[in-house]
Amino acid sequence: MNHIARFLQSLPLFHGINTEALEAVSHTLIERKVKRGTVVCLRGERIDKVFIVYRGKIKIYRTDPEGSKMFISYCLSGDFFPHFGFFREACFHADAQAVEDSHLLVMPKEDMEQLLRTHPELTIRLIQTMGQQISDLEQQLNESIVHDAYERVIFLLLRLARTVGEPHQQGVCLKERYTNRELAQMIGATRETVSRVMNRLKREGYVHLQEGYLVIHVHQLKELVDCPHTQIG
Repeated sequence: MNHIARFLQSLPLFHGINTEALEAVSHTLIERKVKRGTVVCLRGERIDKVFIVYRGKIKIYRTDPEGSKMFISYCLSGDFFPHFGFFREACFHADAQAVEDSHLLVMPKEDMEQLLRTHPELTIRLIQTMGQQISDLEQQLNESIVHDAYERVIFLLLRLARTVGEPHQQGVCLKERYTNRELAQMIGATRETVSRVMNRLKREGYVHLQEGYLVIHVHQLKELVDCPHTQIG
């Protein structure tokens, strides 16, 4: 099995698909290396391919008529986009840009559709992924309406712990590095506000850095959002 097929086999989306099928899929993929800042796709472009992140970080966002960017999500190694537009004509609903030098695998849309036809379990996982995305977006919308910046940062950290964290003796360690600016974009806050909240959480022992990666003390942090606190920013 070649290295691309092995990578696909490691992804939850492709679990259960036999080796021969993965080998065949791997030969249809085009490897594309992009530099930081490269725009991978633009809102309004026709969807004719699917991108799988092999290495790197891709930011998905929308730009309003005034030029302001509204963050939607990050795609990390093992993630793919878009999650929709199959079996019909559709356009990208957002822009995608490389936050760092990245390595992408590009699959023609028709090949993905053929996989979905021949492997119903893949279709189910795709629907589950879309459902989780919708749930996360609804939760983020609720947080932005109901909660202040302090709580929104905590909810964001808990969400990152769930999605990109790995077990650590003191809680969960994020596998990706995020700047305060990136965290701020995720919740629609200012970098200065997020910096104040993060500094407070570090002082009070709810998070700490280890070799540049954020370690989140998940159980203690969960207790914070159920308790009164002083509002910040």
